Parts: sequence; structure tokens; C-alpha cells
Amino acid sequence: MSCSCARCAATNPPRRGDPRALPWTHLAQGFDAVVGNPPWVSYAGRAAQPLDRPRRAWYARHYASFRGYRNLQGLFVERATTLGRPGARVALVLPSSMAELDGYAPVREVFDTPMVFVVGTADPAQTRVNERVARAWARRAGVPLAYPVVTDDALTDAMADGRTLVLVGTPQSHRVLARLADRLPLRFDGADLLVGAQRHTGADLGAVFATHHPDHPERALLVITGNSPAALYRSLSLPDLIPAYTVFDGRVAPARGRVLLGGLARVRAAGFFDAEGRPLPNDADPVQTLTEGDD
Repeated sequence: MSCSCARCAATNPPRRGDPRALPWTHLAQGFDAVVGNPPWVSYAGRAAQPLDRPRRAWYARHYASFRGYRNLQGLFVERATTLGRPGARVALVLPSSMAELDGYAPVREVFDTPMVFVVGTADPAQTRVNERVARAWARRAGVPLAYPVVTDDALTDAMADGRTLVLVGTPQSHRVLARLADRLPLRFDGADLLVGAQRHTGADLGAVFATHHPDHPERALLVITGNSPAALYRSLSLPDLIPAYTVFDGRVAPARGRVLLGGLARVRAAGFFDAEGRPLPNDADPVQTLTEGDD
């Protein structure tokens, strides 16, 4: 780097694979630990600092985290997670609000409640895939608990009482999901996925979203679904921090094992729900749009 200051480390990062990227290391597999104290600068809300449009556009192209809560420390978090080897530790001095922001609460809070994972078995050809994905997601919580995994034809009211249901399967392979589908904020119409007024099309299209159970509003519901078994497997590539809903395809693969999306992965759509549980319209600001082909 031509500059060693903290701000430049995030705002002018070298491209992956560039031999000049980190002249002070030749660790091809990354670091064992990344430690830092990044600047806390907000570009949105009451404390927003001015940011010229070209730099705003550059941040949006190179940092997926800039599509959500726009602040400089978020860029440092994303950058730090790309520098470590698998299993590396990242320690950054950050405002506590980054772990408490309401925007990330829906999926985060799901894993703070008792859960039961429900595997779709309506299509025997997909049952094995559904079960594997369900058990893998059950381990994502990162705590030594044995979450029950049951089939959709064996689920009882007693099992569901007081628990978050995690429905895993395609619409055609999951009995519970099929029964609730028309009352959920995201739903499949054939192979197309409807998110409010938006229609997403394509092969191996998946979605993960947290909402309220239509029949029991006091209960949370997490849905892991797709239009193919491959899409369900691809849900395992989603990063740890995701908003209330995320729509993805094969381009999310580089995010596997990361905290944030990273600079190489892409999602089709992501966002939050309003007070009525409806998907909020996408921000039409082209600065926040990561177009296909941007790196």
C-alpha cells in the first residue's frame, strides 16, 4: 500500500491476488488474527458525515456492507473478515450498536430462542437434502445445544409450542411450508420468487427469511427455501450476518464461512419488513446497487 493509515486500509484496498496487496506479508492463506481500532464514521442518520458521490459509489461497488447501514467501521469489519485464514480471529474496537442494530435482529434473535427444525418430506427425492441442510443450519447457532429436528409429517402442536419453527425445504417438498405459503411475505410462484411486487427468476434461486407465524403471531418463523435442492444447499454459503430476508443464487458461494458478504459474493435481494410484515421497497439509489460484474 502507498499509505499505512487505517482509513486507507479500508477505503483503498488492493485487489485479491495482487502481489503488491500486502507487501508486509506473503501469507497466502491469510492471518491467524486480525486486530484493529477502526474509525467510527457514519454516512447515514442524524450523525451522517458528508461523503462525495464518487467515493460513495466506490464504497458501494467494493463493499457489500455499504448497502445496509452505511458507516466506515462496517467497511473495516468486512475487510478484516477477508484477511484471515479459516478459523482466524477478528478483534476490532466497535460501537456496541453494531451488535444490537434492529436491522439485523430478526434472524439474530431467532437463534436466541428455543427452536425446532422441520424437514420437508413430501417429496422423498428431496428429503435427504432437506435434512442435511436443516442439521447444518442447526449448527450455525454456535452453541452446544441439541436442537430437535423433526419431519413435517411428525410435527405436533406440543413440539411447536413456545418454539421458533425453522422450515427447511422447497415449497413442493414441505407440507407445513405449502400450507402457509400464501400468507408469507416471500413466496414462490412456480420457479419464480415473489418479494412484494418484485419477481425474481432463475435457476437455483433461494431465500432465507424470518417472520411471524401466520397462525401464531407470537411465534417467530424462519424459512429456508428455494426452487431446487441445489438452492437449499447454497443457503449454507450465506454469511453469519444477514437481514430479515435474503434472496440468493449461486453467486453467494464466495461468502461461505464469512461474517459478512464480502467483496466477491452477491445476493439477488436483501432487506427488511415493515410493521405489517411486508417487504420494504428496495432502495432505488443506484449508488447502493451492486451490479453484476462489479468486483
